[in-house]
Amino acid sequence: MISPELISVSAEILLAAGGMALLVLPGLRSARLLGLLTLLTLAAAANLKMCAFCCRPAGAAGAFSGMLALDPFAFFIQGGILVAMALVALSVMGFARQEVRARREFHALFLLTGTGLLITAGANNLILIYLGIEMIS
Repeated sequence: MISPELISVSAEILLAAGGMALLVLPGLRSARLLGLLTLLTLAAAANLKMCAFCCRPAGAAGAFSGMLALDPFAFFIQGGILVAMALVALSVMGFARQEVRARREFHALFLLTGTGLLITAGANNLILIYLGIEMIS
């Protein structure tokens, strides 16, 4: 059985794994394919966030000893971040085909930055805020 704490950070894990996979997998040179993989990863992360919101324990204030907030406002902000990232990924798909030379690195860093944004939005502790800001930068 998967612990509720692991479910609460599953979207962040997926974004980080997706970003690292885009860096490692060979043969990903098409701007359209990279954009679609990025959108697919963001959609799966949004789905995992909705599942984490629905499956959170009743009365639980936070995960990992209160370091990560599990309140509705944190989930709302994280959902807004994922929607904004999806819109940016959609708008970059056409632009990256012509202008961006390092497409793979752009999409990988974009997903890793999203991981930092989600961590920062749900942080309830200064250590997690620092970790999230370091991942954003």
